[in-house]
Amino acid sequence: MRSEESPNRRAAIPTQRGRKRQKLGGTLQRFWAPPRIGPPRSDTRPAAARQPKGEYPSVPDTVVDHRPAVSQKPLTASALALLEFHYRLNVFVMATEEKAPVEWAAERILGVRKARAYAILREIGAHADLEAWFRQKVLVGMGRGRIGRGRQTRPSPLADAFFIALAGGESQARSCVRCLAGTARADLQAAARDDHDEAAAEVRDYMVHSRLLWRLRTDGG
Repeated sequence: MRSEESPNRRAAIPTQRGRKRQKLGGTLQRFWAPPRIGPPRSDTRPAAARQPKGEYPSVPDTVVDHRPAVSQKPLTASALALLEFHYRLNVFVMATEEKAPVEWAAERILGVRKARAYAILREIGAHADLEAWFRQKVLVGMGRGRIGRGRQTRPSPLADAFFIALAGGESQARSCVRCLAGTARADLQAAARDDHDEAAAEVRDYMVHSRLLWRLRTDGG
């Protein structure tokens, strides 16, 4: 005859997926299972077919990030405003380099007067070039919490453009993830251990967590 279970007996609590539990010193400890990040699910080609034919010998099938997961949010208003201003400055600087009058270019492209235009040029010059100016502005914004960091930013076409601009262009963005090439399973922290470029690290984080690393190659990059 089947014995009845005690009414005071508690049902077992299922362990959350994606985490490991281990008993240490009489208590249960939870450990993060590092997420495995790979190509978008829409890319159903075999791994060999996803390999680029150009700059890199291979693209990893999987990248592991041992840091705890963070929620992703859309590109902030500050980031969007900075990206738009960066594009305007790019056209303005190009116009002045091609000998267009500074006053005319500043009024037509930036909507500012002569004094402000020259102040902007001096500020850019103090950072060597426009790309360095943009990197500095982005890192300051990230430090103040006005711009989301790479792995905290939800992927979108504008977010892609923002982090490609942070890298200095698509070719430079590819260079930021060069350390992940040559292996099927890459460790994000271990691969970039000797890279102390903060901007490159943010670009690399975004490219992995947004899967831009694989999407660039799927799009024919």
